[in-house]
Amino acid sequence: MNVWIKGFVIIGLLRGILTNFCNAQEAGIWVLPMENFILIQDFEKSLSSNLYIKQLVEDFDIYSISRPLPDSKNSILQNVLEFKCNCDESILLETVRKADSIFLKSEISPKYSFLYEPNDYNIYSQLNYALNLINAKQAWDITKGDTNLVVAVCDQNFSVGHEELIGKVSYYDTVNYNSNFTHGTAVAITLAGSTDNGVGLSSIGFNVKMQLRSATYNSILQASYSGAKVINISWSSGCFQNWFTQSVIDEVYQNGTVVVAAAGNGNTCGGPNNLVYPAAHDHVISVSSVGPFDNHERIYGNSSTTHQHNSTVDLCAPGYDVLLSPTAGLYLSGNGTSFAAPYVSGLISLMLSINPCLNPDEIEFILKETAVNLDSLNPNYAGVLGAGRIDAYEAVLMASQYSTIGFNLKQVFDCTDSLEKLIIVFDSLQSPISSCIWNNGHTENYLINPEFGTTYNVFLNDLNGCIGYEEIIADTLHNLNVNTNISHPSCFGNQDGTVTLDIEGGNGQYSIEWLNLSNSNLINLTNLNAGIYTAHITDQYNCEFFESISLMEPSELLLELNYLELEYLKYGKLIVETNKDSLDSLISSYSWNTGEIERVIDIDSCGFYEVEVVDNNGCIASANIWINPLNNINSEFNNNQGGTVGISEELPKFSSVLYPNPVSENGSFRISNSYSEIQFFNLSGSDVSKDFISKGNQIFELSHKITKGYYFVHIQYDEGWLIEEIVVY
Repeated sequence: MNVWIKGFVIIGLLRGILTNFCNAQEAGIWVLPMENFILIQDFEKSLSSNLYIKQLVEDFDIYSISRPLPDSKNSILQNVLEFKCNCDESILLETVRKADSIFLKSEISPKYSFLYEPNDYNIYSQLNYALNLINAKQAWDITKGDTNLVVAVCDQNFSVGHEELIGKVSYYDTVNYNSNFTHGTAVAITLAGSTDNGVGLSSIGFNVKMQLRSATYNSILQASYSGAKVINISWSSGCFQNWFTQSVIDEVYQNGTVVVAAAGNGNTCGGPNNLVYPAAHDHVISVSSVGPFDNHERIYGNSSTTHQHNSTVDLCAPGYDVLLSPTAGLYLSGNGTSFAAPYVSGLISLMLSINPCLNPDEIEFILKETAVNLDSLNPNYAGVLGAGRIDAYEAVLMASQYSTIGFNLKQVFDCTDSLEKLIIVFDSLQSPISSCIWNNGHTENYLINPEFGTTYNVFLNDLNGCIGYEEIIADTLHNLNVNTNISHPSCFGNQDGTVTLDIEGGNGQYSIEWLNLSNSNLINLTNLNAGIYTAHITDQYNCEFFESISLMEPSELLLELNYLELEYLKYGKLIVETNKDSLDSLISSYSWNTGEIERVIDIDSCGFYEVEVVDNNGCIASANIWINPLNNINSEFNNNQGGTVGISEELPKFSSVLYPNPVSENGSFRISNSYSEIQFFNLSGSDVSKDFISKGNQIFELSHKITKGYYFVHIQYDEGWLIEEIVVY
């Protein structure tokens, strides 16, 4: 195969072609070059392009370079090369691995060994125990297999004219040059030979068809991409992990193909505890053997008569003294995991016939879930025989009920026609549903008025043949109902109320609309003020429920400060009055700017007083008052307007000017009238007259000590007192 890609050129065919690899295992390695290669026929031109390759060919007598995996769709595997040589392949591998600038990966090439024991064949006329042991006939009562389902057998050559293979082969690899026809024929007939034909033996796969291909990893790729759902591998290719062969298995697994392989015959790879590949690869179902009584030792008490048992074994199947037909007209008994594996492959073909949408992981799960545990019967091998011996009936039964269509059953009350129903709710549909049947015989996609406590199940099929299965125990439905948890606004005007809906009954998938709120479909509302809130709840079948909630707020906390004069300019009281009844029980605290914490406080100086009141709801209100120097005489005045107390005579007209204002360094205060005495006070009632320096003629110069704020002029006339308020900016 010539592939034109960048890189240097090496030889594609040096001295010959691949001959019968099964008759003589050839030395060789697989390599992944750092760069891609062109395979050509011109030997001299190829060697002249790369001196390292030329030297390698000469030193190790490499006579063939080819691509072993041309049918891979993985671009990396497409570029894998196989070097075949007349040499010690381990030394060749060691040499190549040192050339890490040329080759990314390298492994010993697969050595295909077929896992059977031809020296143990005996003419066998007894009952074929294997099919009875695995309950094949009970499985056939569920399905005898789909004639359109194809299973691949990759093996030695096949006698396609055998009476048990006539009409059973959908594809035969005519370029399979292997001259050994017995092993592949026996494996294929065990898997899916002609059954119920009055000749020879019965096969677990019954009606399914087979592709018969050669035993190579490229044949595995060909089978997967040609549509084979299961591939049987009754051979080994090595005793160590191999990146190349694992990559092939990964590729067919990702393509949805199940790979089943023989685990080894006990002496394979040096002993029954050792790993055998490809069976030990990831994504391969590894199969070891049992006898007619689920015995892992073919001869009881003789541990040397076992097949493989190790941590990678997944399942067991009949592999000792099983009925075989290696050639036309001859029926014998034989031993080998080569023949245990096709029982598992044939069983998988039945599972896929009844449920074609099962994926490899689901198939392996069902096989293991339904297997008969072997540990108690084989205590010396507990934990190394996988999940146990296959049970065809239980596996096919579980497969027939294993849902690959995503759906569930729901019990609902349909408000549109006032009927209680069981309905099918799909997660998603890859293909339209073709059939639906309930265990009571109904074929609609719902049941009306199911009986309380009764178990109902339904089977579905879609147009792809996928199966859906689900069951439910009917319950008593409850009407749609709503409970509410509310928190009222804590204080007058606050927006900290909450409403939480607890919806019960109905059919789930609720929608919520708050009639007096825009753009809100929440089950929890927060930051609410006082008012009425109405929720309209609708379930998925239009059952409705209306719930109105009233949020109440406390009355507003109102304060008033009253000043009570007790002594002229010396002493007084401030009293807090509120609109709350039972004041002592409703008010939590008082806090004055002077530090007092009582409702009534004493004051002995003028100034600004403020109180903060907290009621038992945590609501806060505040009030303040200015106490001026002459509050005691109950004067009332406005800016630039005098006032009198205690006499009826009219006081002189008064006017004053502060200039400039805002005050500069030379500000002054002028008054228009003569007076007998004048004083200046600040808000705290302190006399600050010294900061107003008299210049005569009712002119006062402001000291630089004057700060911005309110000041009061206390002027005495013969007729009485006059208070004037001034503001210094």
